[in-house]
Order: sequence, then C-alpha cells, then structure tokens
Amino acid sequence: MWSNMLLCLQERYIYKQYCGCMLKFANNLTFK
Repeated sequence: MWSNMLLCLQERYIYKQYCGCMLKFANNLTFK
C-alpha cells in the first residue's frame, strides 16, 4: 500500500494521475 503511494508521489506533477492515485489510495484504505 505504501509503495503505491510512493509511486503516486513520483507522478505528483501530472494532475490527472495524481488524482487517480489518490482515489485508488483512498479506496485501498476503505476496502482494507
């Protein structure tokens, strides 16, 4: 889970990917 967040932070300059990653991360917190 944390590795996914780190990958998202590496792409934080790309707004759409950042939002997508944050949504996926939030979903992971919800479902786990």
